[in-house]
Amino acid sequence: MTSPLVAEGLEYGYAAGRPVLAGAGFTAPSGMLTCILGPNGAGKTTLLRIILRILEPWRGRVTICGRDWRTIPRKMLARLVGYVPQSTQTVFSYRVIDYIMMGRAPYHGVLGVPGRRDEEAARKAARLLGIEELLDREVTELSGGQERLAVIARALAQEPRILVLDEPTAHLDVANRIRVMETLKTLLSRRIIEAAIATMHDPTTACLYCDHTAILHKGRVVAEGPPDETLTPRILARVYGVEFRRVPLDGREVVIPLRLHGR
Repeated sequence: MTSPLVAEGLEYGYAAGRPVLAGAGFTAPSGMLTCILGPNGAGKTTLLRIILRILEPWRGRVTICGRDWRTIPRKMLARLVGYVPQSTQTVFSYRVIDYIMMGRAPYHGVLGVPGRRDEEAARKAARLLGIEELLDREVTELSGGQERLAVIARALAQEPRILVLDEPTAHLDVANRIRVMETLKTLLSRRIIEAAIATMHDPTTACLYCDHTAILHKGRVVAEGPPDETLTPRILARVYGVEFRRVPLDGREVVIPLRLHGR
């Protein structure tokens, strides 16, 4: 079975001779939440921007739904891949329903006006995320967790096959982190999306929620596979410079950080 997304041999840098990615690649299996982990500066956000064709790599390619992503028109790419950025700055007081409907932009021309079909898609996305009661409120009134769910709803309104999220739990409290991660798992289990790819810093959260992991270190993926094979104390100490310990939790094992490696 073809994976919804495969990245191969990606190289890119922001200055000549100083690559951020040096042959990075990974596969996002169907029906799974794939987590890309790595320390700050490892190239996680750069990797997502290449997948979205915001950046053009020096070398390498990405295959999306069986097609080389360079052959996919940008508007079609936006219908296939929904994007949730790490942070958003909403200056204008949009109603939440109107904000979510912005995700329908790939289905319209420059001067296109949203119609009934777009509103239905936005309301469906809100219903899936349990935020229907927020639709008539203004985005600027939302809490951090509510806003994050609204941003995910905006991406879902695109009706994508793949959802790409950059640090989806960043700046959220514990309850909202759990809510966001459980929402992603529900979207996958109900086949509302075919695959999800999320960058994150926290290996403990990845152990709890991710089905597939790729660990970035110095521009390369140094480990890829199920969390119990990749999120080991040895690999994580090498990548993060921190000692980890594996501990049992509800029939599974998770890793927790202990101290800086070597101290």
